[in-house]
Amino acid sequence: MTEKSPSGMAGLSLCLLLLGWGITPNAYGEETNIEYILDASGSMDALYTPKDDPDRGISDQIVGWFYEQTAAPEGETYAAFSTKLQVAKRVLEEAIARLPDDTRIGLRVLGAHVERGCNDTQLILPIGSHSPEEIGRVLNGIKTSPFGRTPIFLALTEAMHDFEGLSGKNRIVVLTDAEATCPGDLSDVLAEIRKTGISVKIHVVGIKITSDDVQEILTSVAESTGGSFQIARTQQELDIQLRKITPVTLTDVILKHLSTLLPLFFLLAVIALFLLLVWVYPRFFVKTQPEGVYPKWGKKRRFS
Repeated sequence: MTEKSPSGMAGLSLCLLLLGWGITPNAYGEETNIEYILDASGSMDALYTPKDDPDRGISDQIVGWFYEQTAAPEGETYAAFSTKLQVAKRVLEEAIARLPDDTRIGLRVLGAHVERGCNDTQLILPIGSHSPEEIGRVLNGIKTSPFGRTPIFLALTEAMHDFEGLSGKNRIVVLTDAEATCPGDLSDVLAEIRKTGISVKIHVVGIKITSDDVQEILTSVAESTGGSFQIARTQQELDIQLRKITPVTLTDVILKHLSTLLPLFFLLAVIALFLLLVWVYPRFFVKTQPEGVYPKWGKKRRFS
């Protein structure tokens, strides 16, 4: 009789072999570049309580600044006196840790130095692949300035250049609690986008922003690039909004841990290929045999 090649089993073995040998997370989709812009101006020193109590003015800023400066070197904070910046850093570090390993991350800060005034924005971590430990150290090193300004539009125009030379999808995520206190407007940002030719979505998370005018301005900034503006009144809401902006799917979770499974896939592929050859060889290469005639290389048996 004639026996056909079991193409299904061969295909499965080949897929396992390829998966175990050379596939990487980047092969599953386009790379993503995300730059987080963190507001470290004076208003971010106000206390950020879980009950979402209203800010209580300059006294909170002074107390918050004191606790920020006296925090432990490893970045520990005092839960009862957490400032907006401390909460933002904590939630941001957790959000970044959830992202797929191949996500390129960058960090920019604004308003952290009084002497720089309206020119105060710095790229403190260039967009690239960074370990969680490195990101944690950079975040812990960010301190607020009691009288720092808020040059949001300057930070956004400068951020456009941080994506130069990178391929993939680009996103900017701004965490701020106030309106821009320096010259500039949305037209400056859009002009810089056109100038650089870089496609980027800007997302803004307003930390306890209550002013309708400020919300309207920041909404215009985000929506003009296809991004979104969200309000976060509590630490839990801040975490939720960051999850919405950079959602992590089940596939992302699997791919994040895929590198630890690659040796197992490779071993299974080798075993499957070996079993395939043992099963296929005497059937595929001996297509027909007359009754009573035995293959020279095989065990003497009758073919039915």
